Amino acid sequence: MKLRILGDSLRLRLSKSDVEAFSTTGRVQDVIRFGGDAQLTYALEHAEDVEALSASFVRDLVLVRMPTSMARGWADTDEITLRSAQSIDADAALSLLIEKDFKCAVPRPGEEDYDGFEHPTGGC
Repeated sequence: MKLRILGDSLRLRLSKSDVEAFSTTGRVQDVIRFGGDAQLTYALEHAEDVEALSASFVRDLVLVRMPTSMARGWADTDEITLRSAQSIDADAALSLLIEKDFKCAVPRPGEEDYDGFEHPTGGC
């Protein structure tokens, strides 16, 4: 799973095996280690007690939660992107995107396409 952050925007891109694990277990996560005890864990989980995509940050965990019904509809279909906005305050929102990760359309040295979804244009 890839984590991308830009300003008040958070995007998770899941490989085929990530989507399968998410569908089967209800959760997928990864960790960025910075050395020593410093690390950042990011996770996506589905739950019955949420009505929309939501994100939280507590200690060293970025947690994105998705309604279970939304998760099943996304994981088991050709739908690629789920998009939502979470209010931060009266004037701002956090943009949330959950996407299935495609193999690259153009090969890039040093990057592998481990198990991405087939690119709609045919891929590499």
